[in-house]
Amino acid sequence: MTTQHERHRLGDLLHMPVEDHTGQSAGYVGDVRFERREDNQHGYRLAGIIVAQRGTGSLLGYDRNRTHGPWVLRRFVRWLHRHAFYVEWDDIDAIDWNEGVVRVKPGDFERLRDIR
Repeated sequence: MTTQHERHRLGDLLHMPVEDHTGQSAGYVGDVRFERREDNQHGYRLAGIIVAQRGTGSLLGYDRNRTHGPWVLRRFVRWLHRHAFYVEWDDIDAIDWNEGVVRVKPGDFERLRDIR
């Protein structure tokens, strides 16, 4: 399990399997989201992860901007990732770096088409 003082590379988190609270596979870490820190410190903090099915490729930013790129490509990327969902950092129960798995708390997570 991760302690507050351990450091890991983002590349180690990407593509890691994600399990729900029952131990069932929920997909894989397909991407991460950062947000500007609000605690008067410089920089960004990890806000959450995108859980997707393996092999669906990059989101290319199409999940964050409705007007990004040609509409045909935008629709195709959104269709390709139609089962992907966003998990806020506070909803992650644990990251087991030894086993290589992310465990999420119970909850209803937002599908990417529902978040902007």
